[in-house]
Amino acid sequence: MNTLEKHNKEVQDNLMKLWDEKKEKLGLGEYSDEIALHITSQNTELLKKIAEGEIERLNQKKDLLNIKLDEFKTNRAVTESIFNTGEYTQIQEELTRWQQVLEDLEK
Repeated sequence: MNTLEKHNKEVQDNLMKLWDEKKEKLGLGEYSDEIALHITSQNTELLKKIAEGEIERLNQKKDLLNIKLDEFKTNRAVTESIFNTGEYTQIQEELTRWQQVLEDLEK
């Protein structure tokens, strides 16, 4: 979340500078809190979509790994090698992180 807040501030600062430079030429009023809220809202929605996409991708990857495990469950060495590489654990950890990001954004 700190990354999103930092990004929102950077975008707002850059837009405020550009706004101040161009407001007279373009006939714009003063920069407002509504614009800042809109930027924050749009960035939050974008990150939610990214999180949802990553969750879907990781669930698909996890499902494929489960299929691979089911196919090879009679071969203990293959099954153990899949778990020993840490691939399954890594997918689950990434999935948990993205689920937490999405949960935080939806609060």
